[in-house]
Amino acid sequence: MLMALGKIDYLHTSLLQTLKEIENALVSSPLGINPILGDQRIITPIPPLTKENMQALCKVVSKCAEDGRQSIRRARQKALDTIKKSASSIPKDDVKRLEKEIEELTKRFIKLADEMSSAKEKEVAGS
Repeated sequence: MLMALGKIDYLHTSLLQTLKEIENALVSSPLGINPILGDQRIITPIPPLTKENMQALCKVVSKCAEDGRQSIRRARQKALDTIKKSASSIPKDDVKRLEKEIEELTKRFIKLADEMSSAKEKEVAGS
């Protein structure tokens, strides 16, 4: 995929079904991109980023980051539930150690998601 803001770029693939799925995704995206389906490629004018577009993209980034944090928390809860169900067959010290490890991993991955989100927002905003 070639991409440069303010130019007409294209995406080339050998799978026609993939092209149709990509076209549908672009049309339904909040970015206002109108792709043209060509012979084994999609051609789309990519508008230059306006302040409104940048703000919209930052909102998308924030939403994706929040979805990621929620997924991490759900994984933590599922792991803690699994430990609690198995607690009768695991020594209490191991249960506490596993719970602590899960909390540390959760914090680490949430911090990573926040850092990635901040970096992407800065990239989109151009600062």
